[in-house]
Amino acid sequence: MPSVTGVDDGDGFGVKGQSATGSGVVGDGAAWAGVSASSVSGAGVSAFSDTGPGVLTVSNSGPAVSAESVKGTGVIGKSGDGAGVVGEGPAWAGVVARSETGSGLSAFSDSGAGVLTTSNSGAAVSAQSVDGVGVDSRSDHGVAVKASSGDAVAVAADSQGREAVTGITPSPDHAALAGTNTALGNGTGVSGRADGRDGVGVVGECALGDDSIGVLGRSTEGRGVVGIATSYNGVEGATVDGVAVYGAVTRTERDEGGTGRGVVGVAISATGVEGQSETGTGVWGESVDGDGVHGVSSSESFSAVAGIQLNPRSTGAGIYGEHKGQGPAGFFRGNVVVTGHLEFAGADCAEEFDVAEGVHGAVVAPGTVMTLDANGALCPSRDAYDRRVAGVVAGAGDLRPGIVLGRDARATARVPVALIGRVYCCVDASFGAIQVGDLLTTSTVPGHAMKASDPQRAFGAVLGKSMRSLERGRALIPILVALQ
Repeated sequence: MPSVTGVDDGDGFGVKGQSATGSGVVGDGAAWAGVSASSVSGAGVSAFSDTGPGVLTVSNSGPAVSAESVKGTGVIGKSGDGAGVVGEGPAWAGVVARSETGSGLSAFSDSGAGVLTTSNSGAAVSAQSVDGVGVDSRSDHGVAVKASSGDAVAVAADSQGREAVTGITPSPDHAALAGTNTALGNGTGVSGRADGRDGVGVVGECALGDDSIGVLGRSTEGRGVVGIATSYNGVEGATVDGVAVYGAVTRTERDEGGTGRGVVGVAISATGVEGQSETGTGVWGESVDGDGVHGVSSSESFSAVAGIQLNPRSTGAGIYGEHKGQGPAGFFRGNVVVTGHLEFAGADCAEEFDVAEGVHGAVVAPGTVMTLDANGALCPSRDAYDRRVAGVVAGAGDLRPGIVLGRDARATARVPVALIGRVYCCVDASFGAIQVGDLLTTSTVPGHAMKASDPQRAFGAVLGKSMRSLERGRALIPILVALQ
């Protein structure tokens, strides 16, 4: 039974002890509590001190202070300038707090730390929870939990079945977890490590939004994201319908285009950048005003760009070029070496010539027979058996030149004239019916050929051989160019 009991006398105290230099109330219990206090609605023990501890407890083996509350707070400590509650433990915890459903330890502070713990060797704060939260801290404007350490880990979290540390924030402008390294060099803001096989050091996930980012790395002068691996992928991206790895150069604050590079791959002896696809394009390059794909090499034996078709049964080309307009599909400055044969979809070999001044473009349509003037320029033929005949303007019908010599993209008054091969030609059968195999020469009809009936006059004036018959009238027929 208690050796001392007190009943409130009306002043608010059941037992009141005062001392100028020592303890106001001292309780010593050999096997149980030295002082036991219970209250229905207020504080069980209320202590005030000007300079020393309000309550000082000493225990050899059990808890120095044990406080239990059914619905309220077990222990409340308040201080104007010092610590509300101080607990020291030479070999174990200075303060132990337990709760069935509420908070084991709840601390509030207007400006300082709600809970301040110091440890020389062990954990300053150790929190354990079976099903709930080990440590739950809240702050309206300041730091909810702050930990500092000289040489050791400031915060260490260990979980056997769930996340060791979880950060949640509804703010769109702040991170749920933030790591800042204030070192002047070689510091790491956030470090993630997985010791198990096939583990992941850092995982970033984003649930919604096309512009959302799972992992974001930013840097003002250095590298935003760096991946390093000894024998596997340094950086790897995977996607179902999007882009697995995307590199972009943004615009400056003045809305000027950046000069950086979107994706750069560097290797010592292997492939710098490699693209593979089962059915799509292995590597795709596209540019608005530059080269879509640009290759440069300083090698004495290897090419800057190489295209190799590995399938011996494939009809696809090793290198394919196409121009949607009238420009060249391929351009070579220098020599071209071909170890196989050349195939041309066109039917003739043509060469561009200047058109005589004053000749309207409409009268030199494809198929027109052309002759040389005194200056070496071309004009439509007008005389029969004209030995100045140069050939036929190529490109009529469905026959296009396979080779065009002497092309000048800057010149406008030039036409390609078929020199050899098949070409459609304007002919006139009114000077005699034309049969397959007949030699053709110029006629008096501008730009038209006729049958060469006079062998003596035809010498040096033959432009080709007919490949189709024409009994009467004028027509566009295919001929075999053969200047004689």
